[in-house]
Amino acid sequence: MRWLIPRLALFHDAYPSVEVVVTTVSTVHEELRGGFDVAIRRGVAGAGAWSHHRATHVLDDVDTLIMSPTLFAQQPILAPADLEGHQLLASETRPGDWIDWLEAAKLPHLIGRPRTVFDHFFITRQAVIDGLGVGIGPLPMLDIDIATGHLVLPLPHIQLCRTGYVALLPDGADHGTPATRFVEWLAGEGRARRQPLADGKMP
Repeated sequence: MRWLIPRLALFHDAYPSVEVVVTTVSTVHEELRGGFDVAIRRGVAGAGAWSHHRATHVLDDVDTLIMSPTLFAQQPILAPADLEGHQLLASETRPGDWIDWLEAAKLPHLIGRPRTVFDHFFITRQAVIDGLGVGIGPLPMLDIDIATGHLVLPLPHIQLCRTGYVALLPDGADHGTPATRFVEWLAGEGRARRQPLADGKMP
């Protein structure tokens, strides 16, 4: 929703004859089954990591603190201690984000603090945009929101590297097929956006 779909027009421009059909799942499947040309999953691209599949690293995943510009203007967070008094918003789909971030920010005394929890990060993201509190967000999934001013990064220097995303092709997939071209394009897009956000993204 926040990274692939906004970029699909670029692939269509480069390969207008290739049809892309996107199917999503809302649960984690331990085994990959047939019926797809390319699968995008969270994981690593090391040898043997994916049985019967060839994995290509596509995208890094880095967590950092996010909030709305309006809330930042009303109650700015310029140092970790400024988090006191803010409502913390969390996601069931990204458990442990707050614990890890608070430890990295040297705020372990806030780990037991009650949080408002939503079932999916994209619901949490909307609550953050609406100014209901502060959250932990994955970059570069939010680069569009940051570029358009819907979100700001109060403490961008405190970041946590997570397991990124890989594109999976069946072993033996021929090079030069539409599927392999799509994976090469995905990896290129990921490399192009691997640089950290500039300070100019901050308010």
